[in-house]
Order: sequence, then structure tokens, then C-alpha cells
Amino acid sequence: MKGKQKCQKKFIRLSFAVLLGSTLVLQSGGGESFLTYAAELKKTESITQDEAIRAAKKWVEISDDHKLVRAQLLGEYNDYHDQPLWKLAWSNKKGSSFIAYIDASTGILLSYGSTSGVTNAQVSEEVALEKAKQFMQRAIDGKELEKLSEPNEFKHLLSSSLYQSSKHVFTFTRIENGIPFIENGFELIVTPSGEIEKFYRDWDEGELPAVKPVISEKEAEALFLERVTPALINMELSPITRLDTDKGQYRLVYGYRDTDPQFVDALSGAVINETGKPPAEKRLQTLGKTFPTEDVAKTRLGTQQEAQILAEKYMSHFPGVYRVESNGMSLDNWSFTVISLDKSVKKKNPIKLLLKANGEIMEYLAEGSDDVPVKAEGIPYALAEVRAIKLVKTLYGNRLGEIYVMEPLTYQKDTKHMIEMGGYYKVKFGWMNDGVPIENAYMEVFVNIMTGEAEYLSSYGNSKPLHVNQLGAGIVAPEVARKAELENKRWMLTYYRPKYFPEYYRIMLVYRLVGESGVVDAHTGKWLSFLELQKEQEKP
Repeated sequence: MKGKQKCQKKFIRLSFAVLLGSTLVLQSGGGESFLTYAAELKKTESITQDEAIRAAKKWVEISDDHKLVRAQLLGEYNDYHDQPLWKLAWSNKKGSSFIAYIDASTGILLSYGSTSGVTNAQVSEEVALEKAKQFMQRAIDGKELEKLSEPNEFKHLLSSSLYQSSKHVFTFTRIENGIPFIENGFELIVTPSGEIEKFYRDWDEGELPAVKPVISEKEAEALFLERVTPALINMELSPITRLDTDKGQYRLVYGYRDTDPQFVDALSGAVINETGKPPAEKRLQTLGKTFPTEDVAKTRLGTQQEAQILAEKYMSHFPGVYRVESNGMSLDNWSFTVISLDKSVKKKNPIKLLLKANGEIMEYLAEGSDDVPVKAEGIPYALAEVRAIKLVKTLYGNRLGEIYVMEPLTYQKDTKHMIEMGGYYKVKFGWMNDGVPIENAYMEVFVNIMTGEAEYLSSYGNSKPLHVNQLGAGIVAPEVARKAELENKRWMLTYYRPKYFPEYYRIMLVYRLVGESGVVDAHTGKWLSFLELQKEQEKP
């Protein structure tokens, strides 16, 4: 699983401190050169720095005028790949630089990125492809080269390559036993002037499942059409177009969420979602039927007194007596410290409350008291969800018709694993508009696994957007969306790597729709290619 394991309690405290205006400064030291050895490796066997540099020079051409400015050994949990690696960087005085990431065990080139001086030269797609192939001949093992698809036969190994419309992007997909492995292969980005800007390798070493489907392609497609239907979603535009003008803008579309069924397992015949598991029972049910009487988008706390009154109103929903003390305004947010006046509790830690300018809760932090009983084995996820729902209902009692519980991933319900990851369950609540989920709009509640206390709620940057589409009239039927989807994708047998831990490391054989990323416009029924949508937005 990508990313370093972090103590979530430290994260909770740091998050609130940063929002209050504290500044955390990390300095790497002076000088241009940063040559370090980070002893984070879990594996004892690894190549040396000199061996990594020799490997890099084998895969990448390095001119004499480039100086090594970074050589860093990173452990298994790093921000770049899922294995220990050497991060090597070179630069010269002309502004040219590049970084190579080398597998610390094998010396294989995992990825490469470069920047060079600006040039007005322009090369054709054919010349750019030839440049990419020349790089691949040097950087990829010959046996792997023999197992690759034609360039861009299956597009975009990386989602980030969608946003390179002005450059030449080439995806080479891994083919095994005549079956494409869509999540595996190589991707290269070539600048308009013909320079290799990025190279990325994703090649699973795990065992591939036997090619013995228990269900035929035709039977699987029939099951897919019977059991799988694209659903309405309020899609955020800015992650697709990457334009600041599209921030807060939404389009009503038919598509899929991570937990929606999308594939048919060829070895079991089960309908599964992106996690590699059969989907849980639909949970798009709101917590209640209440809605705000005022337009939250137009509300704004104008004075300290107004913010104080609202903070006291929030705390009045909790049992007990509290004193609410203002910390003033910081970064356009109102901060409060809440003191419990209940003398029956030995030591009740102060509650931190942060309100947005419109009065919505941004953060609530309550670490409980010293006499809360602790269960060494932890509480089950189901109970944590109940506690989280109770907190949300307490703080958002007038908006329950807009909030639903989001389906957790498998590992997020694993008590032992979550204890190792910091000791908290994270329960997510999504926002809806007219009964339709809003993409990337949610709040999170952290529940202490040992005490069962819902200690932290955060809606920082993820609350319900100010403006989303109303359903109204003119929404096409799901069958129309399905027709558009089938016209733009093809049904086929592929290898598949599930999206999340722990199934992430288990390669599967599935039937699915394959093609360019996109959704269906819910008003017109037309296919919206993400790449074409981005190009459309880039037009002057």
C-alpha cells in the first residue's frame, strides 16, 4: 500500500494546529548537493549508491556536464513506488535536470523525469514515437518488450497523462497469454520538441491467475448488463480539466464510484467492484429527512458575537454544561476552545471547535477524558460507525437529508490492521444533492478503536459545495447512458489489479468494459471523454 504509515492522533492534532495558523518548517540544509543514505529499508539486500548510479547510467544517457545533486535511498513506504528505491537526481548550469528512480533490489529503472531548456522546435507524432521507442530499447528488458501492446492500443496507464494534451503520450500495455493487463505496462511522455519528459514502469511480479474462465465472454456480458447500471453522480469538473475556473463547478453525469459493481470475475462468475470484491448492499440512504431552512451558501458570520452564539448552539446539543471560549478568527475561520463544567468527570480534555465563515463546522476535536475505559482488543467497525453517526446527527441535525454513510473499504474495517495504522477507524459521510452523491464532498469521523469514542470530525475543504446541478427535468434514463457507454468501450477479458489494499496485490482475471476514461452527460445522454473534455476547456 502506498504512503507511509502515520500515527493518526498526531495527524489530528497537527491538522488543527496548522489551521490555527501554526507553521511547521522542514529544512533540508544548505548547499546544492543533498547526498544522504536513509536507513528506512525493510529488506536487508539492496544495491549500493555506486551500483544504483551505474544502473541509472545504463538505462539513461547522462552527459558529462550534469552533476549528481541527490542520491537518496527510500524505504518501502515512499511517495513514488511500492518498493525500496534509489532516488537519483542530476542537473547542469543550463537549467537541465532529471530524476531517476531505481529499484533498490534489482537496479531496474522504475521511473524517470526530466526538464530541459525551452525550445521552439516541434516534432511530429511519428518522430516522437520513434524517440520513445529508442528510450525503451535502452531502459526496458528485451523479454518485457516482447510482451507489449501497440502504442496507445489501451490508453493512459496513469491518470495524470490525461492532462498532457499538448504533449505526445504513449502507453504500452502488458500482454500475457494474449490477454491485456490494463494496469501494467509502460508510459512515456514526449515534449513537443522531442525530449523524453517522463517514463513510468508498472509491472507486477506476482503470479498471474490461470486462464480458465468458468464463465464465457457472452455469459459474462449478459450478467453485466443484468446486474450493472451506471449511476447518477454530481461530477466535479476541476480534477478533469485542471482549470481554476472550474473549481466548485459540477456536472450531472452517469458513472461509477469505487464501490459500484463494474466487472465480472472470470474465475468465479461474481460481479465485483474496483476493490476486487462483490459490492455491499446499496447504502445511499440519508441519515434523516431534515434540511436547512436557510441557504447555507449565502450565510456568513459577520461578527465575533454571531460566531460565539452559533458555537454555543452547537455545544447545546451535547449532554452536560460547557463554557465556550473564543480564540478569534484565523484564515477566515472562527476558533473556539470548549471547557466541560461537569465535575463528575475526573479530567475532561478541552474540545476544539473550528467554524467556517458561513458557520459550518470545519473541525471538531474531543479526545475524551482520562477515565474512559479502554478495550485492548478494540471495538468492531460496526460499533464505530454507530458512534460516528451519533456525532454527525448531533452536529448536523438540520441537514440529515443531505448526508449518507459511505461504504468503507475492506481493510478499513479490519480492527487489527487499523490498530497498527494508528488506532482509529475512519468513517466517511458523503453529501448528496436531490438524492444524488456529490463527488469529493464528504466529512470524516475518527473513532478511537480502544475507547470507542468519536474524537474527531473534519469537513475541511470537503463540505457540500455551494452550487451543484438540480435534477429537474430532462434527465435521460440509465438505459440511454448504458447505450452510450457500450458505443465507446469494448467488452473483453483482461487481467486486473484491484485498486485498494489488501486485494491490491492479488492479480485477477475479469471481464470488463475497456476504453478511454469518461462518463455520460445525464442531460444529453452523450459520451463525455475526459481527454476531450479537457481539450474542450483549453480552447480560448
